Amino acid sequence: MGRKDKQRKKLREFAKLKEKQRLLENKIHHATPNGTQKPTSELNTVQQLEPEESTPLLKTSNHETSTPAEKEMPDKRDLKFPAPSFSTQYRNMALNIQDASAAQDPVPLPTEELRQQITSSDTTTIYTDNNTTSSLYARTTDGYGSIHGQSSNTSDIDLHVDTESSAPQADLMTCVKSKLLLTVLSLGLFMIFFEFSAMIELSSFILSGFDRFSQLALSLGSSFALIGLTLSALIEYPKLCTLKSSIIAGNVAFVVGSLLIFNSKLYFSFGLGRCINAIGAALIIYTTFTTNLMAHELCKKYVYYLISMLGAVCGTITSGVFCDLWRKIYIIPTILAIIQIVLLFLYFPLDDITNKDEISISRKNLLDLLPNMFSMLALIATLIYLPVYSTIVWNESYLQLSIRVLPIYLSMFAVVLIQARYAKKYNTSLLGSLVGLIGYYQLYSLDKSTPDWFHFVAGCIPLIGVTSVIMANTKNMRDFAVGILVGGSATIILCQGLFTRTLHDTLRDNLLKLQSEGLKKKELLKILEKTIKNPQWALIDAPAITRGAITNSFALAIHQIFLSLLVISIFIIISSCLVSTHSDDNEAQ
Repeated sequence: MGRKDKQRKKLREFAKLKEKQRLLENKIHHATPNGTQKPTSELNTVQQLEPEESTPLLKTSNHETSTPAEKEMPDKRDLKFPAPSFSTQYRNMALNIQDASAAQDPVPLPTEELRQQITSSDTTTIYTDNNTTSSLYARTTDGYGSIHGQSSNTSDIDLHVDTESSAPQADLMTCVKSKLLLTVLSLGLFMIFFEFSAMIELSSFILSGFDRFSQLALSLGSSFALIGLTLSALIEYPKLCTLKSSIIAGNVAFVVGSLLIFNSKLYFSFGLGRCINAIGAALIIYTTFTTNLMAHELCKKYVYYLISMLGAVCGTITSGVFCDLWRKIYIIPTILAIIQIVLLFLYFPLDDITNKDEISISRKNLLDLLPNMFSMLALIATLIYLPVYSTIVWNESYLQLSIRVLPIYLSMFAVVLIQARYAKKYNTSLLGSLVGLIGYYQLYSLDKSTPDWFHFVAGCIPLIGVTSVIMANTKNMRDFAVGILVGGSATIILCQGLFTRTLHDTLRDNLLKLQSEGLKKKELLKILEKTIKNPQWALIDAPAITRGAITNSFALAIHQIFLSLLVISIFIIISSCLVSTHSDDNEAQ
């Protein structure tokens, strides 16, 4: 029997016990001479099972009779005892009901309609005598992939009483309107993945038309950093705006940013458009994963993951086919954002359906965030510099690059889907970090003599590993925000600084060695300056005698990045071991 089946069975037993308790209370009430009884909602309702209060036991006929000395004693509820655990309350209530059943007539079981409500879903609504509704739903805590609404660790029974509603509430998942809302939210993720995958693949080609090639990581790394910064602000101050206003603002930002990039002639307008798109992406991601409807359904149905995954697939293929018209590609996210704005006004509810209590939980120990931060740094740096290595060092066309990059995105989404849907109790962080170490060693060992299949495998393995670590260590939205903020910022500061410095020094040394071939130093320095600004010119229009030196310089600079990522993967392993040890110590305590 699976975990969820056991959970549902426990909920069914609990509901049966509560129904028996209510019926017995009514019979005891009619049997007492004075006939005074508290309303049903003031009895031992589900909401009273909180840690601060101990649940009063069921009063049977044996409890009604007491001696005068006992009546003079203070009320037990006035005495402060340690609050019993939920399992103790559950066992005591069952024993009291069993004792009372022996003295009373047999109590009928719950109706078939109630059984169907309990069995149909994790959320069960029970109606009491005063038309109040008690909602039973299981909320799992501290599990892997919990931002997707599913956990794998010990489940707590979260019991909630809704005393405001007097009529059955319609199940959101049975409404056509909710299905359309889920599709709209998935379309937002499709748009984000489409734009980012196209931008990452075309980064070296796009930036060759601007001032300096060193702005590569500045434009892409800052986009990831802005996503993390915006998410952190939204989590810290969740009352700044409602979910509906935030997701509409995100789509409006995508329209503005895409139009700026579409009309960009200078790097300023291009960079500003990238920043605006990053803020819009953060608003959409925040709304999507803090809406309970979407967060729970992402773990139940593959179709919503499929819609999001197709965004990266379509963006990769489109950028490979229309690389010369890369600005025109931004018409697609502009149209998608406008369509979403219209649909959100129609289908997104006004009420704030959110899970803010869970996403606002912060870690007690900074050590727990280290694997996530290191893995985000490795993931972002790999996505930025691996396409540059393929297009410049291997001299591949962008269509060939899209064919090579496409399986990488598919494998990454497969890891996300598997870990979010089938997360186990054991931590996959250590296993993923070992896979990442092997993958980055393969990347570092790449050269022009490497077989093509090895180049493909070397691109997939490290990203599968670091994605596994991220999924295993992301407990809530705050972890994701901090990881992507640190990863994007570190990519700009560390990786791009190392890349630019190594490229400049190596290219200068390699070009000056060509003086023996009859080239003048002044001419070689001009070639150096043009190569730094525009690598496409260096590979196409530069003198043929210098192309080998230029290619070798780029290869060495990117290999330094791969070497640094290999070192970072070692830190990922160490931090994963420390987090596992820290978790074991907490469980032992």
